[in-house]
Amino acid sequence: MLAFLLTGCGADPDSGVTVQVSGKVTLDSQPVSEGTIWFSSDRSGAEFNAILESDGTYDLTIPDVYPGESFGIFIGGISPEEGAEDEDGNPLPDSPSPVPAMYQESATSGLTAIIKEDGVHTFDFELTSK
Repeated sequence: MLAFLLTGCGADPDSGVTVQVSGKVTLDSQPVSEGTIWFSSDRSGAEFNAILESDGTYDLTIPDVYPGESFGIFIGGISPEEGAEDEDGNPLPDSPSPVPAMYQESATSGLTAIIKEDGVHTFDFELTSK
């Protein structure tokens, strides 16, 4: 009976692993110093994001990832804090994305990341304005 209880308390074999992802986003060799990088899972459709630092770097934790899982990448603007309003009481919109329109949707960005195994991963993205 005790052995049954111990085996029933382990990790779910049908769930993936948590991975750490970091890297740098540049546009025409210059850091993208504002915006949000999004990782969109091709498997589950779940999206994960990180705000870009002033030097273009980002750091992100993604749960439930399976080896070989692919993510579509896109770069968006920054969403204001929830409930933020302008002086007239209107909700603040997202800041505009600092990159060309093609990089603002995973379907058109051409950017992907494949997680091959658990652990720490680095993905740098060099964007061009042309």
